[in-house]
Amino acid sequence: MRQFYFCTGCVFSCNKKAKTRAEKISAVYNAHFGPVYALQRNPCFPKNFLTVGDWCARIWSEDIKESSIMWTSSYTENLTDGCWSPTRPSVFFTTRMDGCLDCWDILYQQRAPLLSIKVGGTVFNTTYIQLNTCEKSVKRDVRLGAHKMSFNFAENMFLFPIAFLFP
Repeated sequence: MRQFYFCTGCVFSCNKKAKTRAEKISAVYNAHFGPVYALQRNPCFPKNFLTVGDWCARIWSEDIKESSIMWTSSYTENLTDGCWSPTRPSVFFTTRMDGCLDCWDILYQQRAPLLSIKVGGTVFNTTYIQLNTCEKSVKRDVRLGAHKMSFNFAENMFLFPIAFLFP
């Protein structure tokens, strides 16, 4: 099983089951110029992973170690977090220092986000998706949340268009 560790813009792919020291660090990815704020594997394609740092988000493949396979355009504001859609393999979300939440679909458009929402005037540090299904009905309640570092998470939850999460 491989784990990732990051420091000063680099992502280290490590193998927990390695027997020698040389096998423990299997790859080093030079991801960003500053710290890496988010790292998440694609839930449908585990060899691909998303990193968020400095002014862009990057998508990497474990098979290609020299460069990322895709990156977003550079922003004037730093990105703070990112996450994949749990149901659509090509959709991911990022948050920025200016309080915006961006939705990207790399199969549809790579140059700009499909949707950009100004959530608030404060910095959001965490992005997550909460899927709720009710057994008695077919309706799904999908919430995408972005929150600042506080204990009141519910105040920043909002309903997101379901078309971005389910095919």
